[in-house]
Amino acid sequence: MWNKKRDKIFLFYIEFGNGVSPFRQTKSIQIGILSIGTYLKEKGYNVQAFFDCYPDTDELKRLISWERVRVIGFYTTMDNISRVQALTDFIKENFPKIIVIFGGPLATIRPALLLEEGRADIVVRYEGEYTMEELMDYYYHDKGDLEDIKGITYRAGNEIKHNPDRPFIENLDDLPILDRDLVPFKEDYPILLTGRGCPYHCTFCFQGTGHYYRMRSVENIMKEVDGLLERYGDPVYISFDDDVFITDRDRALALCKEIKKRKELRPGFHWFSETRANILYKYPELIREMKEAGIAVLQFGTESANNKMLKAYNKMITTEQVEFTVKKCVEEDIFQIATTFILGGPFESRETVEESINFAKKLIRMAPGRIRIVDGFLIPLPGTPIGDNPEKYGIIPLKPYWKTGNTGGSECISETVHLKRGELLELKKIFDRELMVTMEQELMNIPRKQVEAIFSMLTEGIQALWYNLLSSNTALKRYFNFKDHGIYKTFHELKDFDSYFPQRTDFSYELSEERITLDRFGKKYLLNPFESRILTLSAGRIRFREMVSILKEEFPESSPRKILDFYRKMDDIYGIVFAKV
Repeated sequence: MWNKKRDKIFLFYIEFGNGVSPFRQTKSIQIGILSIGTYLKEKGYNVQAFFDCYPDTDELKRLISWERVRVIGFYTTMDNISRVQALTDFIKENFPKIIVIFGGPLATIRPALLLEEGRADIVVRYEGEYTMEELMDYYYHDKGDLEDIKGITYRAGNEIKHNPDRPFIENLDDLPILDRDLVPFKEDYPILLTGRGCPYHCTFCFQGTGHYYRMRSVENIMKEVDGLLERYGDPVYISFDDDVFITDRDRALALCKEIKKRKELRPGFHWFSETRANILYKYPELIREMKEAGIAVLQFGTESANNKMLKAYNKMITTEQVEFTVKKCVEEDIFQIATTFILGGPFESRETVEESINFAKKLIRMAPGRIRIVDGFLIPLPGTPIGDNPEKYGIIPLKPYWKTGNTGGSECISETVHLKRGELLELKKIFDRELMVTMEQELMNIPRKQVEAIFSMLTEGIQALWYNLLSSNTALKRYFNFKDHGIYKTFHELKDFDSYFPQRTDFSYELSEERITLDRFGKKYLLNPFESRILTLSAGRIRFREMVSILKEEFPESSPRKILDFYRKMDDIYGIVFAKV
C-alpha cells in the first residue's frame, strides 16, 4: 500500500536550456508546478519539485532508486516536450510502475496527441490543483474512479479517454500561499500571480488558465508579499506575473496602497508588473499610484505600429494610446518602461515592419534612458486563433515548427504571405540595429536624474539595458563609481572647493597641439589650451587652491571663477568629481 506521507511525488519543470547560462537550475520557477506542489503538500503528500535546464538521467535514476516514488509530473510546453518525452521513456523503461502525468499548456491543448506519441499515463488539462488531488487520492488510496475525475485525458487499455473539463477555480484565496521551501534555490526575482486568466483575447496568446479572469483578494496577495519580504533581505525585486495586473482599477489602487506601506519600511523593495496601454490611457492615475508604490519596471505590449495588424491581433489598443502611456510614464518618473513588438505577424510586409521600426524609434526619443523595446518573431502557438488557423492571418508555419525552434520569439519559425524566413531574419537585424543606433544617439539626451538612477539601481539588483550603453563610456562609469564612495563629491554638491582634489574621469583622450578632445558616444568636445591644462592638472593629486596658483602663473587671465565655469561644463558630461582626500 502506498503511503502519501512517505512515498514521494516528483514534479518537474524542464526548461530547454539555451547554453547562455552555465547554471543547471533555471533560476526561475514555474508557478503552476509550485502551486500544485504546495497544494498537495498541504494535503499531506510528500512532494519534491525540480526546476532543471539540463536533467541528468543517471542522477534521476539514483534519486528514484533511493526514494519510494509513486508519481512523476511534468509541465509541458512546445519547447520542452521532446525532452520530457525522452525522460518519460527513460522512467518507463527503468521504473514501469511509476505513474507519469503531463500538465501545462501543451498538455492542455494537445492531450490526446501527447498520449498517442508518448508513454505518459495521464494528461491534466488547465488548472491542476484539484485534479491532482483527486488523482493522488485514486493512486494512493484507491479512492474513486479515473472516469469520474474531471479535467483529465488518460489511457484505458488501448483507448484514450477524454473526461469533461473541470470548472475553473472560482475563489483563488482557497488555494494555499506558495510554499517557497519547495524551491531548491534562491530566486533572483521571486514571482507571484495576483489572479488567473485574462479577459482579453489576443489572437497570438494562449491562455492556460482561460479567459475567465479571477482575482485573489488584496489581503491574500499581501500575505504572500509579506512572506517574500520576510524571506529575502534588501534588495528584493518581486515580479507580479499576471497577464494584466491592472485589469480591475479599484483592486489595483488598493494593492498599490498596501504595497506602498511595505515600500516605506523596505526602501530596497522594488517590483515589476505587466499592464496594458488601453487601460492606462483610460486610467492614467494608475501610473502615479504604481510609481508611488515603488514599481521599477512597467511593461505593456505594442506588437505593431500598423493598425490593421493590431486589429488582426485583436489587441484592443492604438498607437496613440501607446504614445500617451509612454509620455505619462516619463512624467511620473517610472524608472523603466518595457514594451514588446512582434515581427512576422498577420500579413506582415516590409512596409509594416518599417512602420514598427519608425514607431519604436519615436518611443525611444520620447523616453531616452527609460524605454526598452523587446522585439521577437511571431510564434503560431497551437490553441491560439493564429496557431490553429494561420492561413486566415497570412501566416505560413514552417513545419515541423514544434521541433525546429523555440517559443521565446528569438527564432523565426513561420513566414508570411509577403515575407520569407530569410527576409524576416534580415528585417529583425535591421530592427535591432536601428534601435541600437537610436539609443546611442539619445544617450546624452537622457536627463541627469535618470542617468543617476540607471547607475544607482544597479546596486539594487536592477540593471537596465541603458546601463550597458552608458557604462561603455569609461568616463561615465568612473564618475558614478567615484560618486558611490563618500570621499567623492560632485560639482553641484560643493560650495567650498579649496581643500578638495579635482579628479577627472577621463584617463584616455585625444591630444593635439596641447588641446584635448573628449568623446561622449561619438560626440566630440574640443577643449581650448586653458581648459586642456585644467583637465591635465585634475588628476586627483592637487588641491583646488593649489591649482588656482599654478594656473595663475601659466595663464595670467585665469581666475577661480573661470576654472569653476569649466568644471561646471565638465560635470554636464560627467567629466569631473572632487575628492576629500
